[in-house]
Amino acid sequence: MCQDPYGTHVIEKIVVCYQQDHIQFIYDMVINNFMYLANHSNGLCVVKKVIIHATNIDTLNELKDLIIDNAMYL
Repeated sequence: MCQDPYGTHVIEKIVVCYQQDHIQFIYDMVINNFMYLANHSNGLCVVKKVIIHATNIDTLNELKDLIIDNAMYL
């Protein structure tokens, strides 16, 4: 759904409306597929929303590490 323009809006709305502990599976999916999503125009929108709305410090640290490790490629 993160590559489909309409699916992206659904995922983004879920990230904005629900608390992270209820939708941790979305955050885990973004972390596990970070480079794939970050290099796709629709996927990047989801990655941005996840970064903005993440509240769990472990999730934020994982995202930070992924960004730093892949900075040259991004």
